[in-house]
Amino acid sequence: MSNEDFVELWKNTASLQEVADKLGVAYNTAAKRASRLRAQGYDLPRKFLDREHYSRIGKIGGKKGRTGGFYANRELASRAGAKGGRISRRKYE
Repeated sequence: MSNEDFVELWKNTASLQEVADKLGVAYNTAAKRASRLRAQGYDLPRKFLDREHYSRIGKIGGKKGRTGGFYANRELASRAGAKGGRISRRKYE
């Protein structure tokens, strides 16, 4: 897909995940391409993070670690996540 086609697709979709799905690539691949094109001077508006963004990146990180921390204590992870969610200043639409 050419850069111009990518920009057109980007402007006509609601989320970064939708762009990745239509291209058949990973979420991070679509994000990286958009970032690279912005650096080259293309006009690509930023997509707001969808509700599942932090869940998705947390799942990736959680699969990599196998030692202590939240991996060892799931109850502590649950309590800490709930507390962080309550005090978060980030508001979703």
